[in-house]
Amino acid sequence: MLVQYASGVDYPTIPPGPIISLGAAAVVAWGPWRWAPVVGLVTAVFISIGGVIATIAGNGFTPQLSDPGAFGGFAGTLLQIAGLVVAVAAGIVAARPNLGPRATTPPTSSTA
Repeated sequence: MLVQYASGVDYPTIPPGPIISLGAAAVVAWGPWRWAPVVGLVTAVFISIGGVIATIAGNGFTPQLSDPGAFGGFAGTLLQIAGLVVAVAAGIVAARPNLGPRATTPPTSSTA
């Protein structure tokens, strides 16, 4: 997103995507709780859905991908799509063990 923003792709003055991503990355990196990977997954899915909706509305990925001559917007869009695919896949892998019931260790019997 920052490559697109720096390349002059039409974004809001303060783009929310990088702010949301940084917040989620902070939770994933430093969150001491078992749901931290889910935050990363939900963020990637949220941004992906936003990109798809914007593309359907005509403002999303299509204008940048249709003009490879505008290298910054084109490359930034490809990087964003690849990053979102990797983030969703990694989020699923990371969150999956945390979504099931907690395994408990059976008590050990102490024989003296």
